[in-house]
Amino acid sequence: MRLRDAPLTLRPFVRRDRKAYVRVRESSAEWLERWEARDPAWGDGGYPPFEAQFRALRRQGREIAWSSLGIFHNRALVGHIGFSPIVFGSLSSAQVGYWVAPEWAGRGIAPRALALALEEVLIGEGLHRVEILVRPSNTASLRVVQKLRLREEGIRERCIYVSGAWRDHRVFALTREEVPARGLLRDRVSPVR
Repeated sequence: MRLRDAPLTLRPFVRRDRKAYVRVRESSAEWLERWEARDPAWGDGGYPPFEAQFRALRRQGREIAWSSLGIFHNRALVGHIGFSPIVFGSLSSAQVGYWVAPEWAGRGIAPRALALALEEVLIGEGLHRVEILVRPSNTASLRVVQKLRLREEGIRERCIYVSGAWRDHRVFALTREEVPARGLLRDRVSPVR
């Protein structure tokens, strides 16, 4: 899968992305630490190495190519969008998480990339529902879901392990019925230059 909305491209990671990914993750570590989910089994000693993530994403990607997408501005890696867990059948849903490196924040990249990805998974890939969970103190991420006018459904208490503890998250959702055509979500936010 390759989604394009010039100058943005969303695509699965490949091995040659390793150096760029490691550089962006390392330079963004402090910025992401307060917001990013972690498996408590990892401990608080950092993020899994690219190779471990790449292997896991490849396994999942054999089944679902769009489960993890790099966000590229022109050719520079600037962020990530990941869908997990993805459930088909009668539930047909996923949760989505996203981040943009701090030096690219505030340029409208996250809302535009998220709009592009949501339109694709709901229309092109046939999911019925997507949820986004945001910590109440994450004002940057709250601005993203507000710009896209996603429906808020409430609070999930202590639902995701972040920064050493189980944290509350606000739940935002979108269903296929709310996105009747491609471009609808992207029309809500300015194009990226």
